[in-house]
Amino acid sequence: MIVYLFKDHKSILADGVKLEAAVKVVNMISVLNILNIAENDVLSVMVYMILHGVMISVYFVILIKVIVLASVSNYGSSKNNKLKLRRILGKSDKYLNIFFSFFIPVLLNQYAELNCALLFCTPNSLTQSMRDGSCSRSSWQIIFGILGISLTVITAIIVSYFFRNHEFLD
Repeated sequence: MIVYLFKDHKSILADGVKLEAAVKVVNMISVLNILNIAENDVLSVMVYMILHGVMISVYFVILIKVIVLASVSNYGSSKNNKLKLRRILGKSDKYLNIFFSFFIPVLLNQYAELNCALLFCTPNSLTQSMRDGSCSRSSWQIIFGILGISLTVITAIIVSYFFRNHEFLD
């Protein structure tokens, strides 16, 4: 996935078999199990916040894109500015396309699992205090867990219905 982010798409030589194998490996490896083996709450929270930051930044990019497109179409602008804006937005489209292409096979299970582990007290919970049975949750865990599960469901709906439908229509 990192190769897709930093390389030009035309120069990547990956066939379907290689991509399918990479997706299967990512699905078999649970980030939560790796964090539980490490038994480090700071590392667990950092990994969760990084993944949560990626999700929030994607929605932030989409929001900015919608606002910019609405303002340009409402107020009008010169042709030169519209072409520059279209080029910039085209680059963001490329990265959003990569994110949405990899979300369901790679990130959906991992992100949903981390959010559930943040909310529920089980032997596979995100923090050590929740695994020990004391089940002490702070307010940030509840807020971020509910927000994360909501983002997971919304993103899955967007990818399943809107993104795939748009891809099919093109």
